[in-house]
Formats: sequence, structure tokens, C-alpha cells
Amino acid sequence: VSYAGKAIGFAPATMANLSARVSGAGVTLGAEAHHAGRIYVDNTESEANSIAPRTTFDLSLSAARGIAGARAEATLRVLNATDVRYATGGWMDYDENGNYGPLLLPAAPRNWQFGLRVDW
Repeated sequence: VSYAGKAIGFAPATMANLSARVSGAGVTLGAEAHHAGRIYVDNTESEANSIAPRTTFDLSLSAARGIAGARAEATLRVLNATDVRYATGGWMDYDENGNYGPLLLPAAPRNWQFGLRVDW
């Protein structure tokens, strides 16, 4: 078996990130895009043993203001805002029925994070 000229397994063929922020009057709005190309979960470069390319988007909103001599900032983030269902990685193994094939790890669906920072 020759793997010459084949993609490297377990790594995306391409990766790209893009982010933008807009701020004014103590409020910041942000957006991020994350792209990962096809990931092969073995060294045969078979699409059946791979994870499809995907692009996800994150959004953020933060507000800051002074409170009683301190500075407070609240941030809300929405990760995977478009709720893309995809796998983050995987490997080849036998499943519960004894069939050899790819076992893939699912990514988190849309989720929310809230943060509060106070400096005094």
C-alpha cells in the first residue's frame, strides 16, 4: 500500500478563521467564522472514512460600565450560532456489531456562555 501523495490523516485539509468587532458607547458586537476542510480518519483518503468540511459561526455581545467606582463588563457568547451538526474528529475501529469503520466524535451543538468581569 502506498500513501504517497495522499492527504495527512486526522488533520483538516484547510483551516480559516475570520472575525470582526464593532464597538461604541460601551457596547461591543462581534462575529467569528471558523472553517475546517475535510478530515480523513485514516490514511487511505477515502471519503467514506472522513469528516465533511464545515463552517461555523460564533456571535458575541458585551457591555461595560462603571458601577460604584468599579468597572463591570458582561459578555454573552453564542457558539455554533447556526447549530451546525458535525464531527470534530474520529478514528477507525470496530463498532458494537463487529463492523470495521469510522467512529466519529460529535461537536457541541449551539451553546451559550455568559461572563461577568469586575475590576476595581
